[in-house]
Amino acid sequence: MIINHGDTPVEQVNFEVALQTPRAPAFAAPLASFLIDTKQLGPGESREIEADLTALGTLASLPPWDKVRIQIRDMLQAEAESVSGMTP
Repeated sequence: MIINHGDTPVEQVNFEVALQTPRAPAFAAPLASFLIDTKQLGPGESREIEADLTALGTLASLPPWDKVRIQIRDMLQAEAESVSGMTP
């Protein structure tokens, strides 16, 4: 589920979510990842989402959820920085 906690509408949400072990270096391939992509989320609005999980192994091989580090990357911001020549 995603929620707009702000007072203004959000035109588009596009995030890449990567799951890592807490000790994994930042450059290590994620254990699993998925994309969140939705349009127009009003103030205070929430939305259920479904996403395909890309995993290096099986779900059974993933560590327990309390042993997973979640990294969220704003793909729209990354694209804008790439176009402007900035590095994240």
